[in-house]
Amino acid sequence: MHREIERKFLIEDPSSLLKWAWEYDGGNYVNWDIWQAYINDNVRVRVQVLKRTREREVHYYLTIKSRREGVKRKEFEIELEEKYGKELLKEFKDNSVKKSRYFVQYKGKDWEVDVFQGVNDGLFLAEIELESEDEQFELPPGVGKEVTEDEKYYNSNLVKNPYKNWSKNG
Repeated sequence: MHREIERKFLIEDPSSLLKWAWEYDGGNYVNWDIWQAYINDNVRVRVQVLKRTREREVHYYLTIKSRREGVKRKEFEIELEEKYGKELLKEFKDNSVKKSRYFVQYKGKDWEVDVFQGVNDGLFLAEIELESEDEQFELPPGVGKEVTEDEKYYNSNLVKNPYKNWSKNG
């Protein structure tokens, strides 16, 4: 089982980070279109479509994550056959989140930029996975407040209380 140490931040200037994403792979966006449906808060099924110039890959996963302990948690993920992935997504489609994930490298660190769609349109988050809780890193331009431990930004909670329902004051 993989141990995940992840920190999550709001993006104040999406255009700045998408510029970095463009430069990540020599002038081509490398991104995943992700649709993840939640069986419960810690168990999800996800389809990821990798998109590059003239390339497309589709993968289905079942992921189980433990409760968070600060910025870390355990994660177990297995790839599913397409027929099982599609069946699970169909079964739990009402509990789902859609987003595009772009990859950014900044100051030697890999970042993921999530651009949410549908009822969460307008929400932009940046995530970084770390080797240790005290690992040092610098925020890329356009990245703002940390929301790692703010439960309203958890994908499983965005299903229950989508971004479109939030007041503009937070």
